[in-house]
Amino acid sequence: RPCRGRVPARPDAMHLRSIAVAVAAAVALVAPAAADGVSWKQGDAVPWVGRQQAALAPVDAGRAVVLVGGLDSNGMCLGDVWRAHANGTEWTQVTEAAEFGHRREHAVTRIGLATGGERLLMTGGISGGTYGTVEGGAWASDDGGATWLQVADDSALGPRWGHSMVTIPVPPTAGGGDTAVFCGGARTTSRTATMSDCWASADGGVTWTKQNTGFPMWEGRRGQQIAWAGGTTLVLMGGYRPASSIRGKSTYLHDVFSSPDGGKTWGTVNYAAPWAGRTGFGAATLFGGTVLLMGGYRHSGSRYSLCSDVWASADAGATWTQMSGYSGWSYRRDFGLAATADGGLAVAGGESENSWGQDVAIADAWSARVAPSAARALAQAQAVTRAAATRRGGRAHGYGLWDASAALARIDTVRQVAASESPTDDAPAPRRAMAAVHTPAVNSSLHA
Repeated sequence: RPCRGRVPARPDAMHLRSIAVAVAAAVALVAPAAADGVSWKQGDAVPWVGRQQAALAPVDAGRAVVLVGGLDSNGMCLGDVWRAHANGTEWTQVTEAAEFGHRREHAVTRIGLATGGERLLMTGGISGGTYGTVEGGAWASDDGGATWLQVADDSALGPRWGHSMVTIPVPPTAGGGDTAVFCGGARTTSRTATMSDCWASADGGVTWTKQNTGFPMWEGRRGQQIAWAGGTTLVLMGGYRPASSIRGKSTYLHDVFSSPDGGKTWGTVNYAAPWAGRTGFGAATLFGGTVLLMGGYRHSGSRYSLCSDVWASADAGATWTQMSGYSGWSYRRDFGLAATADGGLAVAGGESENSWGQDVAIADAWSARVAPSAARALAQAQAVTRAAATRRGGRAHGYGLWDASAALARIDTVRQVAASESPTDDAPAPRRAMAAVHTPAVNSSLHA
């Protein structure tokens, strides 16, 4: 069951250069690690029960990850925490029963504290199975998930689930701690009461301030993702908009919005991204601004289609290039995704289907690594795409690569054409590395 985005119109000869460079970037990212790209590798057999809607977050400066809560195949909500190396090996149980109880559809992010340590911050979620209770407040752990303390109650943060949370790192010369920001979600289990607000905390989750106090630019939704794109820029993408008497039928969205000021104001940067409208997907930011989007599910008739594709944007969500149609790990939704140290990525759990078409919670872990030079090649390719669109008086509309299958079939020729276009390894280093990750149940961040 492939899941792929819309294919834009075939470009004319004027755009062949942008296609060639985009293909070179795609090749760099999907080739084996030895070719300066990303190659997924499955980790050890995991000791934890298969789960979806869990939270995966980096700890120990991105050298390890923790898996928090989730929902198993029997509909049981979980409250355990597990830790592993960033490559998904040597899993150990940190705690069997966290202080916050059982939780799914929650959001977790890693923040740097003003004191120099790191904190895991968790907000919202559902404490139960199908008919569970929607939770509010915020919980924090300063010891890698072993113990948790409630730092904000329901009066400070009302109940919500299906939201996404990200970290904005404090500049190295500014001092102080990082800022956590979450957006959207639903406030009841009826699945219709979605929100379009954003809240931020700069003191470790103790106090929260509503960011977008004016008219929101994006509709209320759940299962969307937000990503940090450098500085105080945030990107919000996709999600599910439920049906209503005003908005009509429900929709799986593929629009993209950007905020230059940490969620206070928003503008549309791509009203129809080339990837299929979806929810339950993951997103991660590497090298201070390269946003990756992968997996999830989209609606197709009376059923949904699971995805395993990977897309990337180096310009805050305006332009997108498909890196691969199948990432190596199985089609899945509601999985944990975390960005780790040195361009690393980690995937854990999720929900898929067995051979009888039954939903099953997945018990596996995968890791990959993206080379800085590949990210630079992507940025150059998408800059060429935007320039070409500007010359013809239009916008790129996210089409960095018009037909990945056809282009990759001519890869030998394209590599020769693109060789002179791609940056070399001695090109200027990317901005201070920071990775912020988000999945339907997790949004965690890393800056190194």
